Amino acid sequence: MVERRAPYQRFGTAQAVHPAGAFLQATRHGEATLLRAVQEITHGAKQIANLFADCGTFALPLAGQAEVHAVEGDVRMVDSLDRR
Repeated sequence: MVERRAPYQRFGTAQAVHPAGAFLQATRHGEATLLRAVQEITHGAKQIANLFADCGTFALPLAGQAEVHAVEGDVRMVDSLDRR
């Protein structure tokens, strides 16, 4: 297989290229609804721990409002997050 550019997903201001098996929400509306809820809950926090961060659905947008510690057990997802 050949690709000219790796496909990416935008999370906040970050563009993330995900490895095979990355988890994404089923719809953009669902993702936006969940992200709004998390942003409301964490509003004003200076530090946020995102456990089960996967490919950064919440960690990357939240990094614009606080220091985020993203935890993920799949090294491929961690590598993807580290490239941001």
